[in-house]
Amino acid sequence: MEVVVERVGRSGAVLERQRFSRLPVSLGRAYRNDVILTDPFVDAFHGELGCDENGELSVRDINSRNGIQVAGSWLRSTSQPLESGETLTLGKSHLRVFRADQPVPEALALSSMESVFNQVSKVWIVALGLCLLIAMILLEKRLSSLGSFSLMTHVGELLGVFTIVLAYAGVWALLGRIFRHDGRFLGHCVIIILTLISLHLGEYLLQWLLFNLNISSWQVFLEFLLAGGIVLFLLRSSLFLATHLKGWGAHLIALFPALLLIAFGAFTQLSEISEFRAYPKYSHLLFSPDLQLNQVVSKSQYLEQSRKVFDFESVQE
Repeated sequence: MEVVVERVGRSGAVLERQRFSRLPVSLGRAYRNDVILTDPFVDAFHGELGCDENGELSVRDINSRNGIQVAGSWLRSTSQPLESGETLTLGKSHLRVFRADQPVPEALALSSMESVFNQVSKVWIVALGLCLLIAMILLEKRLSSLGSFSLMTHVGELLGVFTIVLAYAGVWALLGRIFRHDGRFLGHCVIIILTLISLHLGEYLLQWLLFNLNISSWQVFLEFLLAGGIVLFLLRSSLFLATHLKGWGAHLIALFPALLLIAFGAFTQLSEISEFRAYPKYSHLLFSPDLQLNQVVSKSQYLEQSRKVFDFESVQE
């Protein structure tokens, strides 16, 4: 009988794989073993893989100090039948044993997005994205500044952005190592940088549209709707890189936080209805005349609009 022995980590990731064309296969710390384990909790000759009287795969404990566990349960006797694919624990080492004729799952289909992420997962693209993000943040601060602008006053915020990018990419790279055995740190950096750029740019464009279309009363809900869509892209892309989740499973996991954001925005928008407010809501958005699409109104038109907004009986000029 031919067998395959995998040395695996605690998460199940394969660290080493060996194929043996004959049984028995000895397991232990001594150099004369077929499978040599560098684990101080494993005996020199700890156990042995072989065949029982029925010709089935089995495992035998050779009077080891710490014993052998099969799929989390201690060996019930000196020798025990072993199912193909079960995991053995010897000391603190984990071995997964298969018959050589064990069928393997079908190959996963490569997504077209794989090539896209491979192309953008470059150091220079991450650096370029960070520079663009920093430039957008500083430009926004400069445009909103009423006094003199100093770069040093925003160093803390820029360091915070760096921390967010590194922390997010680091966490998802760790999850990728666990679930997919591939960190893709640079890919996750690109995703979070694109997300932050989209948030800054999208919020500015949204405010510009609200101002020119005169629908600023919907600002809260539309901002949460925008954030929900961006979060959906963020989580779906990260799940794609870090896990093998496909189809509806991945969509639902990414969709749930996005829907929560949108629902919260809808609830907040309801609280902004004029019937629930002690004073009328007005827009505080200001844009340069070059960015204004609406025509300038006359003084009489402005007074008439003010009367409607504040519900005055009359407005004195």
